[in-house]
Amino acid sequence: MKQILFVILLLTWATSAEAETVAATMSKWGLLGSWAISCDTAAGKGMAAKLRYVAKPDGSVLHYRNFGDDTTGDRIKAARVTPQGFLELKVFFREVAVGQQDRTFALKKLEPGVVQAMYNYTAKGDYSVKDGKFTSNGNEAPLQHKCD
Repeated sequence: MKQILFVILLLTWATSAEAETVAATMSKWGLLGSWAISCDTAAGKGMAAKLRYVAKPDGSVLHYRNFGDDTTGDRIKAARVTPQGFLELKVFFREVAVGQQDRTFALKKLEPGVVQAMYNYTAKGDYSVKDGKFTSNGNEAPLQHKCD
């Protein structure tokens, strides 16, 4: 009987741990807030974009991208910490080209307040970043810094 109760308690604990909200996962990892390659530079296209991750009361998180004259906001569908310690996010970007919208990307924490993209791919498995480098030119993905 004690073994059965132990198994039930263990399964209950595992289920509740798996049910952690996106906001809780991202908060523990340290990604909530504003991020940019350069916090002092005005938001703009491409590498000058400002990113912001905002937790909602229901445990969800919105991912805002500010390109200066254009800002988008999309819900993060899932978040998990990988065995390598990366924060992996799944996002559906409504405003990008069809076929590129559903993306999975992972960030590596290099030090407090500094992260780097390690991979970024579409639902079809097309990578734009792999092993921390852009697939288009082999350049390292830039470091992103916490701005607040």
